[in-house]
Amino acid sequence: MGDRTTVTITLRGCDFKALIDKEYEGSKAKFDMEMSASEINERSNGRIEIIGHEINYGEWEELESILTEHNIDYDKSWDAGDEYEAGNAYIRGDKKLEIYDGERRVLMCLAYLKSVPPNKVLQVIEEEYKKIKPFEPAPLDEPNSVKFIKDK
Repeated sequence: MGDRTTVTITLRGCDFKALIDKEYEGSKAKFDMEMSASEINERSNGRIEIIGHEINYGEWEELESILTEHNIDYDKSWDAGDEYEAGNAYIRGDKKLEIYDGERRVLMCLAYLKSVPPNKVLQVIEEEYKKIKPFEPAPLDEPNSVKFIKDK
């Protein structure tokens, strides 16, 4: 078995239709059966979301390999597992960009800091740090780190 999670693959509706027509004789049911898709949702923007639950280590190899074989661009997101963070991947042709949740937060921070005047960067970092971590908690074994209710 392994560490399983939910994976969502998003692609253009026209690419999905072409794939179904070419590889599955126009039958979405055949696709569902072969790929073990839990859900296939059509979005109002023309995108198709293919959702799989219980995907081993977030790697939906069967689906990803057929999309790559047909040169279909797609986005992928996965939930965290026991041994890995949640994240997103963006596959465009032979290029693949993976961003894990922790990295996404860093990217957002760096993008924000690019807009800050150079002489204010340290001040902004200190202010944002205090919002996230307003105090340094003492280790639990130190006196006064936690209040105890004594038995009567």
